[in-house]
Amino acid sequence: MKNINKAFLLTILLCNAGCEILASDPIEDEQSLIADGVKLISASIKKGDDNSTYLQSTYTLNSSSRLLIRREDLVERAPNLLVDVSHPVLLKLHVVSAANRDEALSQLRVCALTKDWMMLATWKKAHPYGPGGAWDEQGGDYEVETCVSGVADATVSTLMNFDLTVLVETKVVGLGEIYGWIVMQNAGETNIGGEDHPTLYPSFGWTEVR
Repeated sequence: MKNINKAFLLTILLCNAGCEILASDPIEDEQSLIADGVKLISASIKKGDDNSTYLQSTYTLNSSSRLLIRREDLVERAPNLLVDVSHPVLLKLHVVSAANRDEALSQLRVCALTKDWMMLATWKKAHPYGPGGAWDEQGGDYEVETCVSGVADATVSTLMNFDLTVLVETKVVGLGEIYGWIVMQNAGETNIGGEDHPTLYPSFGWTEVR
């Protein structure tokens, strides 16, 4: 019995020493999180509470219909984000039909918004409250220099990845602010999966350290 107790005590001591070492090593945790703020704005839809502009399984984008998108808790998560070339921040969008992905990639752009918005946003207004609610430019205010094109995912035939790493590193991690992104179609038309789609919903991918 004494030998067992000694062995048990030795195990505890060794474990404590090892645990202290392990506790100091960061653990990288890859996250895939559904976009929890998704809103269609269209020149043909006047009401911000129109049911066709949120919680849809698909959205149709064209030159006069755009998608506002964000992850509500991104700024709160910023202290734990690991953001660099090896750990990109991606917006993941799916086309409804894989056959349309190449055409969609040639036309879609994702840009950083410069104005806070609400789920009552429309083509003309970021929110309906007061004169400050109007977009400076109809269709959404965004930074042209932040616009990025997507690339085809290597394994999922419907998936397009948009690299937001530089913007997240400067705006979210550096300044602690972000208003989300706008997804725009230059020409033609693309049907993409919405947040109510069982598999093709828009999401964000990034790495956190804990």
